[in-house]
Amino acid sequence: MADNSAFDRALADFKAGLKKKDQETFKATTRESMLKEIEQLQKVQQSRRLGQNLARVKPFVEAMGQFGKVIEVFSNVSEMVAFVWGPMKLLLQIAGAFAKAFHELLDMYEKLGESIPMVLQFEKLFREDVNMRKMLSTMWKDILEFHRQALRYFQQPMWRQLFQATWDTYKSRFSPLIENIRGHGHLIQTQAALSQIESFRRDQDLRNAQFNEIKESHEAQRLTDLKAWLNPPMVEDDQYELSKIWKKYPGCGRWLFQNQSLKEWLNPLFPTIPPLLWMNGMPGAGRCFLSRLLLKYKDTLVPYFYEKFSNSPDPVLGSFAMIELLLDVALRNCTDAYIIIDGIDECDRDERRKIAQWFRNLVEDLQPPRQDRVRCLFVSQDDGIAQKDFKGLETVKIKRKDSRADIQTFSKISADEIQVATDILDELKAKVASRVE
Repeated sequence: MADNSAFDRALADFKAGLKKKDQETFKATTRESMLKEIEQLQKVQQSRRLGQNLARVKPFVEAMGQFGKVIEVFSNVSEMVAFVWGPMKLLLQIAGAFAKAFHELLDMYEKLGESIPMVLQFEKLFREDVNMRKMLSTMWKDILEFHRQALRYFQQPMWRQLFQATWDTYKSRFSPLIENIRGHGHLIQTQAALSQIESFRRDQDLRNAQFNEIKESHEAQRLTDLKAWLNPPMVEDDQYELSKIWKKYPGCGRWLFQNQSLKEWLNPLFPTIPPLLWMNGMPGAGRCFLSRLLLKYKDTLVPYFYEKFSNSPDPVLGSFAMIELLLDVALRNCTDAYIIIDGIDECDRDERRKIAQWFRNLVEDLQPPRQDRVRCLFVSQDDGIAQKDFKGLETVKIKRKDSRADIQTFSKISADEIQVATDILDELKAKVASRVE
C-alpha cells in the first residue's frame, strides 16, 4: 500500500495557511450549499445582465464530486472535499460583484474541470496500484495549491484596485498547476506504465524549472527597474550599522518595551490598542530609534508599481501625488503594517503638518475589521508644533531618568574600551623603550 497519509498531509498543509475563521467555514461547507450559492450567483448575474455562464463550473463540480469519493477511502479525514467546496464558494462570492474578475475565475474553474478525469471508474486501480495512488495524491495537492494561491489573491484588501495591473501576471502561476493536473489525469486514464510516469515526471520537473527560471528573471528585472525609479535611500546600510551598535550595548532601550501603551500598540491581538501613538522626549533624553521592515515586495504590488513606472515620463519618481498613491495602496493592501516615523520634528513646519495629517488620515479612515491592522508611531520632540499635529493621540513620554541605565551601560563599556586601549599603548611604549636601551 502507498503512504495514504499523503492525502492528509496535503490537506493539513493547506489548512495551516488558512485563517481560523475560514477553516471553520470551509469545514462546514457541503457540495449542496456550494451549488446553492452558484444558483444564487447566477440569478444575480442575470439580473445585472452580465451574461456570465456559471454552467462553466459544472465539469469541475462533477469531477471533484467523484474525486472526493475516491480519496476519502485513503484518508482519515471525513471532510476532505469540503476544503474545495468552501474555498470555491468564497472565491465566487468575492469575485461575483466584479464582472472581469468573475469571468477570469470561471475560466480557471472551466480549465480545471477539463483537466480532472472522472476517477470513480478507476477506484479499483487506485487500490491496487501504488503509482496510480501517488499520482492521485499529487493531483489533490495541486488542486489545493490552486485554491491557496487564488485565496491569497482575492483576499487581499485592495485586490479590486490592483486587478487590472496584476491579474495577468499573477494568473500565469496557475498554468503549470493546471498542466500538471491534466498530465496526471491523462496518465491515470491511460493506466500508464511506470516508465511513462517517470518520463512525465522528468519532463514536468524540466518544465517547472524553466518556468521558474523565466519567472525569476522577469521579476528580478522588474525589481531592478523599480528600485531605480523609486530611488530609495540605502536603509540596509543604516540597519546594518544600527544592528552593530545594538549588539555592542546589549539591553539598551529594553526598558522602553515595558511601557504599557507601547506594549499594547505592538501586540496584534490586543483588542483596545491605540492604532496611533506619539512618542516624545526632550533633546538628549535618548529617544529610541526603531526600524522595522514596512513593506515586502508582494506578488501583486510589483506588477502594480511596474505599471505606474511604465506609464511615467520620469526616470526617477518625483511626483508627490504618485508617491502618495503608491504608498496608500501598498499600506492598505498589507495584512498588518506597523509604521514608525522618526525625526518628524526635523522637517519644516509645512512638511510636518502634511506628513502627520496624511498618516493620521490613513489609519483613522480604515473601516472595521481593518481599523487595527495598520498602526502608526510618531517619534519627535515635545514642542508646540507637535502638540498641534498629534493632539488627541495616546502618548508615550520619555524622560531623562528613563535612559539613565543606558547611559551607565554606555559609559562602562566605553571606559573598558579606553582602559584596554591604554593598556595596549603602555605595552607598546614599554617595548619601544626596552629596544632603545
